[in-house]
Amino acid sequence: MTSNTIVFHEPTREQVRFINELKPVSGEEAQLQEVMTKAREAFAIGDTVFVKYTGYTGKVVGYNNSLGGFYPGIRFPVLVRITHADDPKWDDVVGSVYQYQLDQLTKPRYYKVDCRTIS
Repeated sequence: MTSNTIVFHEPTREQVRFINELKPVSGEEAQLQEVMTKAREAFAIGDTVFVKYTGYTGKVVGYNNSLGGFYPGIRFPVLVRITHADDPKWDDVVGSVYQYQLDQLTKPRYYKVDCRTIS
């Protein structure tokens, strides 16, 4: 290597985390980070979810990190791909990705039943 050669190295995760902590965070960005933390705690990518008040079932495919627009991440943080619609007239929705609020989604509940006790 000659003395006028510049070599760039990919930063480590710790370096990136440190740099991001130094950046000033606006009020909206801080609020978005808080909502994203709640969204990630409640719903992991790949989770099956039901959309309340609809007949839709879907899978979480990502998180909405946008600050602006018609569907900002602060209000609609979870991206869901619809995998099933109870009503056949809504079958064209299957495969589409929509943004949802945290309170619009529920996880399926599974109950363990001991069939030996059922008579």
